[in-house]
Amino acid sequence: MTECHLTQMLAYQFFESDITEKVLELTIDHIYSGAKFLLVPHVDIGRNGETKKFIKEVYNMFRAMGVDVKIKPDSYAASGYADKYSKW
Repeated sequence: MTECHLTQMLAYQFFESDITEKVLELTIDHIYSGAKFLLVPHVDIGRNGETKKFIKEVYNMFRAMGVDVKIKPDSYAASGYADKYSKW
């Protein structure tokens, strides 16, 4: 849950700063062409193992911010990073 909370705090920084505006300025031509700019945090929890009991709580944490979140197996960023350091 600590990792999920840290991910939530990082995602929140995109809403409370001018980072999103700067990214949109850089990508505006692509957006006009149909591209989308989505903030989708990836968390290292999933339906298998001990973390499954936190899925509903984690989804609700991010939905309260208006943000979708990805969990295993779709959270390839978090899963890849976790596997790199936990499965030597």
